[in-house]
Amino acid sequence: MKWNFRGLLILVLLLTTCTASFAKKTHVISGLERAKNYHGKPNGKIYIQAGSFSRHSNAVHYQSLIHTKTTHPVKMAHKQGYYTVTIGPLRTALEARQTATKVLPASKRALSITETTVHFVPDKAGAKKTSPATDAKQKLRAARIAKEAKAAKAKAVKAEKAKRAAEAKVIKARKDAEAARAAKAKKAAELARAVKMKKAAEAARVAKEVKAEKAAKAAKAKKAAKAAAAKAARIAKEAKAKKAAKAAEAARIAKEAKAEKTAEAARAAEAKKVVEAEKAAKAAEAARIAKEAKAEKAAKAARAAKAKKAAKAAAAVEAARIAKEAKAEKAAEAARAAEAKKVVEAEKAAEAARIAKEAKAEKAAEAARAAKAKKAAKAAAAAEAARIAKEAKAEKAAEAARAAKAKKAAKAAAAAEAARIAKEAKAEKAAEAARAAEAKKVVEAEKAAKAAKAAEAARIAKEAKAEKVAEAEKGAKVSAPPTKAKTAKKVVKASPAPMMRELRIADLIEPTLIRSDEQQKNGWLATLGLGMHYPYHQASMTVNNGSGASAPFDQDIYTTTRNHNPNVQVAAGYRWVRDAQWFPAYSISLSYQHLFATNAGGDIMLYSDPNFINYRYDLDVTSEVLLVSSKFNIFQYEKISPYVLAGIGGVYHQTNYKETALSGVTPRTTPVFASNPTAQFAYSVGAGLDYQVSKKVVMSLEYQYQSLGSVSTWHGAGDWSGESLNLGPYRSNTVLLNVTYLFGQ
Repeated sequence: MKWNFRGLLILVLLLTTCTASFAKKTHVISGLERAKNYHGKPNGKIYIQAGSFSRHSNAVHYQSLIHTKTTHPVKMAHKQGYYTVTIGPLRTALEARQTATKVLPASKRALSITETTVHFVPDKAGAKKTSPATDAKQKLRAARIAKEAKAAKAKAVKAEKAKRAAEAKVIKARKDAEAARAAKAKKAAELARAVKMKKAAEAARVAKEVKAEKAAKAAKAKKAAKAAAAKAARIAKEAKAKKAAKAAEAARIAKEAKAEKTAEAARAAEAKKVVEAEKAAKAAEAARIAKEAKAEKAAKAARAAKAKKAAKAAAAVEAARIAKEAKAEKAAEAARAAEAKKVVEAEKAAEAARIAKEAKAEKAAEAARAAKAKKAAKAAAAAEAARIAKEAKAEKAAEAARAAKAKKAAKAAAAAEAARIAKEAKAEKAAEAARAAEAKKVVEAEKAAKAAKAAEAARIAKEAKAEKVAEAEKGAKVSAPPTKAKTAKKVVKASPAPMMRELRIADLIEPTLIRSDEQQKNGWLATLGLGMHYPYHQASMTVNNGSGASAPFDQDIYTTTRNHNPNVQVAAGYRWVRDAQWFPAYSISLSYQHLFATNAGGDIMLYSDPNFINYRYDLDVTSEVLLVSSKFNIFQYEKISPYVLAGIGGVYHQTNYKETALSGVTPRTTPVFASNPTAQFAYSVGAGLDYQVSKKVVMSLEYQYQSLGSVSTWHGAGDWSGESLNLGPYRSNTVLLNVTYLFGQ
């Protein structure tokens, strides 16, 4: 905004300087003698009034003679019945003195020639008394000579005019030719420089693109290698974890087998203890039975011997049975212990074989997976390397094609430009030849005119001489005596030459602050304009990416661009006109501007890392501006009038977001930042120039600085539901070409 106000201030200062230069006064010096001794210090331009004549031919002759002695403009003006010849404008008193000193001798000669040509004064001292007939003949002859001299002079003046016009035409043609040649040379040099700069820029752009492409490919390859290494490390880590899990499982199984074995041994010991306890119980029972039998035997001693014998036999059978049962129980227990031991050993061997088999199968599967992963990584690396090589080769071929195409286009452009320059040079040469032929014709015409003028002067002199001889012969033949009567002597009085008079400033042809030929009237107006607007906003925007990383990697950067687009303006209002030198007109109008969509989009830098630019976005901004404006014309110089303006009102913004993935990048779920139509306060200031085409039509070239509030989108979708894009303060530099129609003029 500072830059725009500074430009507006410079424009106002320039307008003030132009106004001050117009307000400078002019100073007129009457006569070359005064100018020769002039030492004043005027505030403005200096003019020298060199002469004033009653006849136009004398003034023209005098102007043509003075014009050859100075390089300053020599103007002739017809004011109040006199033809004035003025030299100027001159800048300093020294320049005025030098010009007067240089022009004064030629001026004196020109004035003496003019008086001799215009006035015929007879020689009174040498006049002879002649008869009335002689006097009449002399008068007729004098009148005829004067008429012929006047015609000869007019012819000479006309020839001189034609000569000067031809010289001016030749000089102008030469200047135009030189200017055209210089312009063509400048244009050719600028074109060559532009072509060279374009080639250099194209080469730099191509090199930059190649470098960026190489960097991107290197980054991509680095990223792929990093991903492959991470994947290999993950696979190795998983294999190590599985191996450790299997080792832990084997240890757990071994521990469980050991515990089972210990429990089995405990169970065997418990069974042995039980068997021993049962054996001890049986032995105790046998002892008890034996004791009871002995007691029964002792108690029944008195019984009969048969009963004793039977009891003894029964006791022996019972003891044999018990011993047999104990022996069978012991054998069964030993068999059961052997069977349990055999079963435990078989289970242990089967578990060990299963664990060994599973460990071997897992090891083989792990080796297969590692080989497969290694083979896949190697294949992926080879494929990536082949793809990068292929892309590099394709890019190199495309670059070569672009370079060849650019070289071919540059060669064709250079050939076309050379052909055009040669054609223009040929046309210029033909035009120069035509101008030279025309100048030659003009010179020949001037020679012919001079020869005709010399012949006419010789004829007039010859006729005058012949008439004088005839008159002398006729006077010699007269024999009558002279009469004493006094002959009426007529004296032809010479008309006095017009005196030098003071020339007023208003008589000079000098630009002044004037208004139009006819007074403008107050009335309504309508304006239609077309132009360009150049928006200005912040260079980038940031959006939280939701990654939870540390700053600045938790932010995505959206870069912006500043493009210019057309705009149209329609306005209507009322205009007041004042009969004054300053601020001759002012107006108030209601204006509407439509700013066509401008794309502020750019690149999306993920995680604030320049190496992760995978997406681009478009952000179109459309604006409608409605302002109440005041316009003040500062002054009017002929048909041109500078002005300033200011306006306040509102603006309505709309946005449209679109995102695309770069080549080789998988598209993502876009944020879809919705449009956020907003109406905000706006104002503008500016300046321009009006040109009065006619009474009713005015054309204007105008500049405006506009402050248009701020621009932002609505919230995005999905993960971006809490985020939006904000361009910040939105300003515009606008240039317009307007056509205004004035009603009621």
